[in-house]
Amino acid sequence: MSVENFDVVLAGSTIGSIEVRQEGDRLDITSNVDSNGRGEGLVECVGLGVGGVPVWWRVSGVSLAGAVVSE
Repeated sequence: MSVENFDVVLAGSTIGSIEVRQEGDRLDITSNVDSNGRGEGLVECVGLGVGGVPVWWRVSGVSLAGAVVSE
């Protein structure tokens, strides 16, 4: 398993984070962003096929506009 972490930066300030965990042909991505009380909190799971091409993708959480996401 490998894990990569990223900062989300806006105008020089860190406003969020993204963590990507890869185990085999699956990616688990967690993102959290907070900019003046607005932001997203999403959990994504991506299945990778031949050549690393996504073959399925599930997303859940809250969008930037505050809407519930479940796809």
